[in-house]
This record gives sequence, C-alpha cells and structure tokens, in this order.
Amino acid sequence: MTYKDKKVRFAEWLAKPLIERNPSTAAELAKVLRIHRKTLWDWRKEPEVQELVKEAINARGADLVPSALSLLEKAVKKDEPIPKTKIDAARAILSVWDKANNSVSIIATIQDLYDKYHTER
Repeated sequence: MTYKDKKVRFAEWLAKPLIERNPSTAAELAKVLRIHRKTLWDWRKEPEVQELVKEAINARGADLVPSALSLLEKAVKKDEPIPKTKIDAARAILSVWDKANNSVSIIATIQDLYDKYHTER
C-alpha cells in the first residue's frame, strides 16, 4: 500500500460515522496502516486529506439523496403514511446535501410543494 493509498484509507475512515468505523480507533487504524498514530493527526490537518474526506462524505450523501427524495415524494402524495422521524431525516439529508454542494435548495422546493399540496386539500 502506497503512502497515498494510506491517506485515502484514512480519509474514508474519517468520513464514516463513529459507529461504522473499522477499526474503531485511530490507534488501531495506524497499526493496520503500519504508521505512527501521530501521522494520522498530522494528515488530518492537510488540505489534501480534508478534500478526500469531503469527497467521501459527498459520495455517501449522493447515495442517500435518491432515497430521501423518494420518501418525501411518498409523503407529499400520501401514498402511504410516513413517520415524522423519517420525514425529518430525509429533510436533514437533503439540507446537508444542499449546503455541501452549494446547490439550489432542494429542501425549500420540496417544502413549498408539500405546503401547497396540503393547503389545497
């Protein structure tokens, strides 16, 4: 494994939620990568690693956006009852996605459609 590969592996590890990290600690990851754990903390400050983390998070978010949109579409159309917690989670996913990608606000558009649909009924 090259030095660059190790940085990528570390960035992907950082991008995961704590409960999904394997190994679970930075010290354990350092052993797996056969580097000193201080090296990981030095890398964490590097713009290159920060960009790799952002890319990994964006990739993960991209996987969640279609599901979030689908769930909100079902809620708007009332095809099936959706628990409020799931709707809130979907809205949070889209809100974070909007901010991370400086995109046109998906969540604001969906909220407008939701409000319009439910006030017309």
